Amino acid sequence: MNRLQTTVVDSCFAFLVGFLVGTVTSGWRTGIRAGTTAAIVSAVVTWVVYGVLEVETLVEETTIDAERVAAE
Repeated sequence: MNRLQTTVVDSCFAFLVGFLVGTVTSGWRTGIRAGTTAAIVSAVVTWVVYGVLEVETLVEETTIDAERVAAE
């Protein structure tokens, strides 16, 4: 999955969990607020972490390529 798909899926699961917990503890309005908050936080965290891991992978691949070229 790409970055956007991963973010959407994670946000959906976070909303579902937040909604269920909020609904069970304090009613459906609290569930919607908790689910929305969880989805937004999850989206931001997933987007940032995915981006950091993507950059690390690119740097690692570039380093490996540079070492291979230097060895030749």
